[in-house]
Amino acid sequence: MTNELRFDRKLLEEAIEFAGPEGEGAHRLVYHFLCMLRQAGWNWRTEHLVVLYDHESEPEYDEEYAHYLDRLASGLDATWPPSTDDTAEEE
Repeated sequence: MTNELRFDRKLLEEAIEFAGPEGEGAHRLVYHFLCMLRQAGWNWRTEHLVVLYDHESEPEYDEEYAHYLDRLASGLDATWPPSTDDTAEEE
């Protein structure tokens, strides 16, 4: 089953206007995020990948970070960055 996001086009346009530089919300991050979603929707024939990274960690290259995201996706408790105190307590 494909995960997909569905938005009403007119509602998305209203949200972009609200969050834009001239809008009441004027929130740069929200505005650009919504514009990216709109662009993805316009390019509906193209598959999109969402990658969450944390500073230098990306799930494709950091096994521990990938495990952390997998736990979050499964609804399990997870912390990042991993605690290094566990090894100190064992000694």
